[in-house]
Amino acid sequence: AGAGEATTKGTVVATYARGFLMSDATGSILVYQGSDKGFVAGDAVTVSGSTTVYGGLLQFGNTSVVEKTGTATVEHPTATVMDGAALDAYLAAPAVQYVEYTGTITISDKGYYNVAVDGAATAVGSIQYPQDAIKANLTSGSVVKVTGYTIGVSSSKFVNTMAVKVETVGEGGEEPEEPEVPTE
Repeated sequence: AGAGEATTKGTVVATYARGFLMSDATGSILVYQGSDKGFVAGDAVTVSGSTTVYGGLLQFGNTSVVEKTGTATVEHPTATVMDGAALDAYLAAPAVQYVEYTGTITISDKGYYNVAVDGAATAVGSIQYPQDAIKANLTSGSVVKVTGYTIGVSSSKFVNTMAVKVETVGEGGEEPEEPEVPTE
């Protein structure tokens, strides 16, 4: 409905170190809390407060009031696989989507987790404020497969992603070798 005062109910479908994404049958909205307040996927919540547009998408800010009202089952949809061209197209029309993309990760000393995807002319995947469990095994230069929710665009090139899962699939920009299959 646009920016302003709102109250909505939904289920937490994904989290990051500064909030969560909640969904109901009509859509999804980011709840930015500024830090991890302990909500987990499956929490049923009611959120009240001011909404604003950030990164091309509507979100609740860190002054919102969040109340856990129960629990629910979370089933993620089938991820849309995004190549470089799809990431570039996302820049012009951001929307919350459950996606998967693969590329080489760079971890900066400022805590940015950016993923260069082959074929992207402008767009760079950006894992936003990853939880400790996600970033624990990540190494700069590794090839990773990111699965999660897109939550807008920053600096006109970063496809912000709330990661649900990040898998290392190769090192140094190379795909892992296929195992040798014995032949008769």
